[in-house]
Amino acid sequence: MTKRSTATILNTLEIIGGNPGRMMGPVLLSAIHDMNLATNAEILDVGTGNGIAAMAVALCGYHVTTGEPEGDNWGPWQENVENAGVASLVTFQPFDAAAMPFDDSWFDAIFASGSLHHMADAGAAIRELMRCIKPAGTICILEPTAAGVAMIQQDNADHPPVLDPRDLVDVEPFEWTLKTGEHFDTYYLRMPENER
Repeated sequence: MTKRSTATILNTLEIIGGNPGRMMGPVLLSAIHDMNLATNAEILDVGTGNGIAAMAVALCGYHVTTGEPEGDNWGPWQENVENAGVASLVTFQPFDAAAMPFDDSWFDAIFASGSLHHMADAGAAIRELMRCIKPAGTICILEPTAAGVAMIQQDNADHPPVLDPRDLVDVEPFEWTLKTGEHFDTYYLRMPENER
């Protein structure tokens, strides 16, 4: 696969993903860069939606499994990843984030990008993310800020309010790291090195 420049990836995410791609693209690329993933990393995207996160991961050259509950495919993710030219790198599997069908400690990285605040039991979902991540892996949760929610609510007045995942469940021995942004905050959840 040809290596794409950051500018090319951001342009693709904006053209195909529209406003969500424009708002989330830079945040996702920063997170992918921060995670320093191996080429063969096992990566999961929880809450496919319109496929922005799966596209971003695949545009960076990684294979990614993405999914959401059966029948909840509200976004044109498949068309989007095809238009981005990365369909061969994206595998869709329906699942409930609160009861995922994956083995313990399976993934090197798990993304939940703008999806957690839509889940009926976000705390159970976080526990599942912790179960499925490898001890040295990283969980990356993107959640809209107050400014981000206000912007989304201009098009969708029923959009849920701001959610801080740190308030939902006890994550010990994992630890949170927060990277703030204008429209999306990035919450990293990792196990400390001495606990791995």
